[in-house]
Amino acid sequence: MTMIVALNDFIGARGVSGSSMGATQVARALAGGGTDVYRMTVGREPQSRVGRLAGMLRWDFVYAPRTASRIDACCIVHCTNTGMGARHLPSIVIMHDTMVLDHPSLFDRGYNAYARMTFGISVRAARVVVTPSEHSKNRILARWPETRIVVIPWPTQSTRPNANHPGYEERMQKPTVLAVASTDRHKRLDIVVNTVSTVRRMSGIDFGLTLVARPGNAESAVQRAIGRVDPEHEWIEIVRGISSRHLSDLYDNAFCLIVASLDEGFCLPALEAASHGLPVVHTARGALAEVMGGHPAYGRDYAADEARLLESMISICDRSAWESSRERSIERAGVATGPEQFRDRWRLLVKEVGS
Repeated sequence: MTMIVALNDFIGARGVSGSSMGATQVARALAGGGTDVYRMTVGREPQSRVGRLAGMLRWDFVYAPRTASRIDACCIVHCTNTGMGARHLPSIVIMHDTMVLDHPSLFDRGYNAYARMTFGISVRAARVVVTPSEHSKNRILARWPETRIVVIPWPTQSTRPNANHPGYEERMQKPTVLAVASTDRHKRLDIVVNTVSTVRRMSGIDFGLTLVARPGNAESAVQRAIGRVDPEHEWIEIVRGISSRHLSDLYDNAFCLIVASLDEGFCLPALEAASHGLPVVHTARGALAEVMGGHPAYGRDYAADEARLLESMISICDRSAWESSRERSIERAGVATGPEQFRDRWRLLVKEVGS
C-alpha cells in the first residue's frame, strides 16, 4: 500500500535558500519506494511583517496539518523548524539550527518573538526532530533535553576521481574568491568583503570577489562595505537568482570559497564547494568544523574570526598550501553523506513514524 507523506514547504515561497533546497532534497528522497509526497507551499506571502508572521502561524499550525489529515497522510514533515501534527497525524520537524534563540540580536524582532513562541511547541509536539549536524542536535537538547533527535546530514556527491577541475595555475589567471550566502547579519558578508580587500593589499594578487547572495537583514551593511573598498565595482560582483548550473561553474573555477558565518547549523555551500575540489576558508563556528574538519572555534571573541579568515586565505596563496587545502576538501566530500544514504535514512524514518 502506498503511503502519503505531507511535506510542509512554506519557506519555498521566499525563493531559493538553504532551507528550500533542503525541502527539495527530502522530497526527492521520499519520492518512489512506495511513498507519494504531497508538497505544500504558499503561493504568495502578505507584504506586511505582521501579516507574514500571522500567515506563518496559520500555515504551520492550522492549514498544513488539516490538509495533511484531509489527504490521509501517514505523517507530516515540517521543513523549517516549526509546525505540528494533528490527531492520528504524527509530525517530523526539521530543525536546522537554533541560531535565532542563541543569537537573538542578529535577527528581526518579529522573528525572534515567533521563534520563542513556536520552536518549543513544535519540538515537544514532534514524534521526531531531524537536524543536519551534531552541533545543532546539542543546541536543541540544551533547550529541550527530552527530545528525540535524529541527525541526518544534508547530502552531496563525492568529487569524481577523474574530474577535470582547473588547477592552481589556471585559477590564478583570474583568481576569484566565492561566497554563497544570504546578506543576513549572521553570515557576515561585510567581513568577507573586508578580508578579501586586505588579502589583495597584502598579497599583491588581484583577487576578484563574487557574492552569490540572497537579500537579507544586513543588505545595507554589505553594500556599505563594498562601497568603501570597491566604489567603482571593479572587482566585486553580486549575483542574484543563480541557476544550479551557473553555481556549479563558479565552484569549478573559483580560487576558494569563504564562509564568515558567526554560526552554522550545517553550511551546505561549504560541502558543495568541497565536492568540486574547492578549498574552503571558514570561521570554524557552529557546525563548520564538524562538516569541513579542523578545530571548532568556541567563545564569543567574534572579532578574532576576521583574523582567522585572513590568515587562512593568505596561507593558501601559496601553491602547495592551496593544493593541500584542496585535498582536504576532497577528503571531506568523500566521507559526507551521499544521496543514497540520505534517501535510505529518510525512507526508514518515515516508514517508522507513519506506520
